[in-house]
Amino acid sequence: DLRDILGLREENKLGYKEKYKKSYIHSYWFNSFIVSILGNIVDMDDNLIYFENSPVYQGMSGSPVYMDNYLVGIVSMGNRDGELIVERITEDIINYIKGVR
Repeated sequence: DLRDILGLREENKLGYKEKYKKSYIHSYWFNSFIVSILGNIVDMDDNLIYFENSPVYQGMSGSPVYMDNYLVGIVSMGNRDGELIVERITEDIINYIKGVR
């Protein structure tokens, strides 16, 4: 089930702060493979996840974000202070990719 692979099962939508301990970005930044471990989740809604103390660099926008081994979003915006906004991969986005209307 694609929803299982992407971590979109109902039980995985809840309790991100408690359930997921390892959040990270996989990025090809300056032609090299970088894994950045993310900091704490400070807030989230249906479309966005907000992290603090997260190392992000120019050029990492669009990189995939994982929690444990679940792909949960893409890097949307960040700053040098370590504040990071991640656009969540929702079922609507999956349906758009699959061409389902």
